[in-house]
Amino acid sequence: MKLTVLFFVSYFLFYCSCSIPKKEEKLNAPEPKTAAQFYYRGNKFFDSFNYEKAIADYSQAIELNPNFALAYNYRGSAKHSLKDFKGAIADSDKAIQLDSTNSHFFKNRGFSYAELTEYDPALKDFNKCLDINKYDGLCYYGRGLILYRIGKKEEAEKNLDSAVREKSDYINAYRLRAKIRFELGNKTGALEDYTRLIDLNKSIYSDYYYRADIKLTQGDKAGALQDYRLASESSSANYYVDPFFEHFFAGKKEKEQANLKQIKFYDEILKNFPKMYKQFTERAVLKMKQNDLEGALKDVNSSIALNPDYPEGYIARGRIKTKMKNYKEAILDFNEAIRINPKSDYAYNNRGITKSRMGNKEDAILDYDVAIKLNPKNESLYVNRANAFSDLKKYKEAIDDYSQAISINHLNENAFNGRGICYQYLKDLDKALKDYSRAIEIDPNFDLAYSNRGNIKISKGDLDGAFQDYNSAIKINPDDPINYSQRANAYFKLKKYEEACTDFQISKMRGNTEFNADLQKYCSTR
Repeated sequence: MKLTVLFFVSYFLFYCSCSIPKKEEKLNAPEPKTAAQFYYRGNKFFDSFNYEKAIADYSQAIELNPNFALAYNYRGSAKHSLKDFKGAIADSDKAIQLDSTNSHFFKNRGFSYAELTEYDPALKDFNKCLDINKYDGLCYYGRGLILYRIGKKEEAEKNLDSAVREKSDYINAYRLRAKIRFELGNKTGALEDYTRLIDLNKSIYSDYYYRADIKLTQGDKAGALQDYRLASESSSANYYVDPFFEHFFAGKKEKEQANLKQIKFYDEILKNFPKMYKQFTERAVLKMKQNDLEGALKDVNSSIALNPDYPEGYIARGRIKTKMKNYKEAILDFNEAIRINPKSDYAYNNRGITKSRMGNKEDAILDYDVAIKLNPKNESLYVNRANAFSDLKKYKEAIDDYSQAISINHLNENAFNGRGICYQYLKDLDKALKDYSRAIEIDPNFDLAYSNRGNIKISKGDLDGAFQDYNSAIKINPDDPINYSQRANAYFKLKKYEEACTDFQISKMRGNTEFNADLQKYCSTR
């Protein structure tokens, strides 16, 4: 059996133990006036993940002291956290120009290059980092990551050996080394790494699964079964899907391939252990994502038959029935899940989604209210409630919820896109344009954000920019009828009727039924 191991490459850009300019002054000033004070407050914003404000303060520090290398470095770190990798590299360049002896500056630039898949300069930066400080485990990890990506697995493993030697609790290094060891046929070594990962953090259920998978290939069925059970009980197993799968892949096709691999993984588990009801539910959710709704329903029914008191089984079945547009039965499943576990924010959230799709927005909001009360740190709940407010044309309430979601997770592209729509309806086009652009920065494949931004550009007279955005949306998702109808509306406004009607017909053939009335009347009578 093939182990489908994936790892989540998450590297934060790192503070270094460097001194700020020596000066007799109070750094923690309520109203900063000096470069050091702005830098100090910027660090506080950085630590609280408020990267925009951190960047503003670092910029003030640089304006007051253009030779402040640390301010450039940490401004670059904040930009990296906001996925502005080119901006991060530019700031690292300046920091290195001012101080070429600081290994952290090269390390940070190396990780930014890695995000842009510019492996040659990244490798050079990690080499330079280690020339300056041969004990930096993070630089060994960075170099190992690059070597792995360019196919030099044996060299990558050696660097990861050094990374965990210098930083014995470095989870990412163990996870990548486990993957490499397995691919090189060293299953015993991979097993040791997963055991170490579990010792470091017992809540990541994918590590149990991968260790179980190895045990199963080695004939240790009892050990594998124990790990599968531990995986199901771990705190990261609540939403069924391996956390590393959904975030590792950027593209739609890659996500589908990952889901298929994960389904095969569950096939093997259930062939050996056919009474694992949680795994039936997990496979059902993956099948649902592949639009195998009948297969998903069969799996979740098996799960419920094995354990009628498992609330997640009813939630999964409710989600599947919602996708089948069998809304009334879906509501009954969510009701049963809530009866079993009245504190399940996930059940309330999904019931709210189903009610919203039935057109019952007010009742949906009541469910989202309960879900948020149960789990106030889940940004998706605020986005869902905001969507309902937006549908009710309560744009100010929606904006408040989208903004709350963004405060929890500044990389939530759906929150920025939704807030942009509200600003657009409120005629605040500049704010709408800014939010759509931010959504695209976070997810360059977000076709709807391109279409929405194109509409703003049309309103502002930027025709070339608008059609670039419409074309980008269609290139990313040529099957979505909305993208064609958006471009059709723009052509119609410009009196390019032939192009408008071509897009109208394509959108109609792809299932769209909602069009601008004038456009529909004109194109339907041709």
